[in-house]
Amino acid sequence: MILVPFTVTITEANRDPHLYDTLKAEGAGILNWMLAGLRDYKTNGLNVAQAIQAATAAYRTEQDLIGEWIADNCVTGAGMHEDKRSLYADYANWARTSGYMPVSQKRLTRQLGDRGCRLDPSKRSILGLALKHSSIGRVRSMNGSMTASGDDPVANIIDWPGKRRPMPDGGWLARMARMAKVDGGSA
Repeated sequence: MILVPFTVTITEANRDPHLYDTLKAEGAGILNWMLAGLRDYKTNGLNVAQAIQAATAAYRTEQDLIGEWIADNCVTGAGMHEDKRSLYADYANWARTSGYMPVSQKRLTRQLGDRGCRLDPSKRSILGLALKHSSIGRVRSMNGSMTASGDDPVANIIDWPGKRRPMPDGGWLARMARMAKVDGGSA
């Protein structure tokens, strides 16, 4: 797809009030002009002007919601990985908060794959991408490891990044409540 910007405004004095009839009368000439353009295209290909390339690139960037979400909420690179459900929950929340309708989890996974972020063999995690902030307030460093702000007594118990494992301290909900207290919140 290319975007052809039409930046000319036809003044009222220069508008043809009978444009339909004018074009209809010139129909044979317009068709010949189109066929000549088709022959040229088949011979030489499509030579897209720089202004059209720039307008198309700007439009694609402007409409790239997945790219905007990645820039706002994720880090990318070799060694990064994140649970597919966590990524989708974060994306869907970001999209709704930003006033957009989120795509399905399947479509998000496919679009991330198109960007080089592939599913791991278990099909539960996306490789090459990680959230900047996890849902429990940890910040992911650029090398993919998880760090906690402050002296978090639970930080050393969790095996980040990795798989969840049973917690001897009452499970995920109890740990999140304790973390909210540690971070100064009230749980």
